[in-house]
Amino acid sequence: NILDAEKAFVSLALFNILRFPLSMVPNVITSVVQTNVSLQRIQKFLDNTELHPDCVERQEFGKSAVHIENGSFFWEEGHTTLSNINLDIEEGSLVAVVGAVGAGKSSLLSAILGEMDKDSGTVSVKGSVSYV
Repeated sequence: NILDAEKAFVSLALFNILRFPLSMVPNVITSVVQTNVSLQRIQKFLDNTELHPDCVERQEFGKSAVHIENGSFFWEEGHTTLSNINLDIEEGSLVAVVGAVGAGKSSLLSAILGEMDKDSGTVSVKGSVSYV
């Protein structure tokens, strides 16, 4: 068991070859964890129920661009998020939805888009919805 130049240089060469792959192990582990989280999010999205096409009526004619009459909406069964909503937005008007955090601004927009479950009332939207 004598350490000569041949054994020393071969050992250094092998350690040098292994240095890069071993330095990549933490990056690979991080990528695997991120991939797993992304797959779980995609699976949750794909497992969601389809939107009910009858939640929002699409109309072609009328003076109101958005009309909600006595609308009650919920995210979870038994917990009404928005109740007795009456809204009439005329075509071409500029509307701002303002309020405190948790007041229901996003829920109102989701109800107009048909993304919330409707408990009662009617929702009519003129034209189609586009996302920008």
